[in-house]
Amino acid sequence: MNRVADDSTPAGTSFLSRDGTRIDYERRGSGPALVLVHGGFVDRGFWGPSLPLLAEHFTVYALDRRGHGRSDPYPADHSLEREYEDVAALVAVAGGPVTVLGHSSGAIVAMHAAKRAADVSHLVLYEPPRFDAFTSAVQAQLRVSLAAGDYDQLLATVLVDIVVGTTNPEVLRHARQQVLAGARQSQVWAASLRNVQSIPAEVDSYVGYRFDPKEFRDRRAAGQPDSGARGPGPWGDARGTGTLRAYCARGPGAQFGLAGRYSEQPLLVLDLVVQHTD
Repeated sequence: MNRVADDSTPAGTSFLSRDGTRIDYERRGSGPALVLVHGGFVDRGFWGPSLPLLAEHFTVYALDRRGHGRSDPYPADHSLEREYEDVAALVAVAGGPVTVLGHSSGAIVAMHAAKRAADVSHLVLYEPPRFDAFTSAVQAQLRVSLAAGDYDQLLATVLVDIVVGTTNPEVLRHARQQVLAGARQSQVWAASLRNVQSIPAEVDSYVGYRFDPKEFRDRRAAGQPDSGARGPGPWGDARGTGTLRAYCARGPGAQFGLAGRYSEQPLLVLDLVVQHTD
């Protein structure tokens, strides 16, 4: 894919979603439309150097999910379904055909948004997760930490005990303090701290989610996860070597491009998107 001239709009552009929530986004670059849906706890800044690289090839629309970044906070009755509407609305702003790239829980949001938007031609899903580890005890602990203003404990619970505990339990079991020390220095910790007030409500919205493969029988899968994918997910087995094709019957509709390893490497992100849209 050739590089194209930049045609950006300033950060701070926004639209109103279906329920009146203001969603902030930025547009960069020029070319085929690409909507970016970031993962949980962070905001669009977490795309880091991937965003300008993608903007050399696409018109990139990077939103802050509601409750994150510059978008409006969650309403009292927040549910994950409202986020599907937000992304579908941004797809409409971008105009079709549109590729949607979602990371982590953003992949779940992107997948369901595609069912609500007529103009999604491709989906690229990075590490779509399971939410089994968010138990009622974890939910209660997060609320206690937030009420006490103990943001360090709140982030340690979600980023170390849940995320690392799910993906690499042996390391956590033997070296939790070292893992925690490293996490505190990471980009994801800093990004999550910016959005810490929303995390308990965000986790609450994930708890009731159940992946139903029957919803996606009209989608066909293209590609499979990296064989080094970590941990179980709704797309594969516990080794991460399965594909969405095993769950979704072939048929007309958007393609799914799956990747199982996410190392925050901008060229990896670029190569993956180009691979599944060329």
